[in-house]
Amino acid sequence: MGNLRKMPLFKGLRDADLAVIEEISVKKHAEKGAHIFFQGDPQEAVYFIESGEVKIYRTDANG
Repeated sequence: MGNLRKMPLFKGLRDADLAVIEEISVKKHAEKGAHIFFQGDPQEAVYFIESGEVKIYRTDANG
């Protein structure tokens, strides 16, 4: 429960509630330059960035 507890969003949760969130959580590592998801993908997850940076961009009809 250590890493989630450090996030302000989860600080006030009871241990039992935090354990439920951790049970359904999946930790992934993404290499620099990797795409995490694309515009138009089904919204099936919430992403929390533990460390590093994420570049967000959106394309339009002109690219």
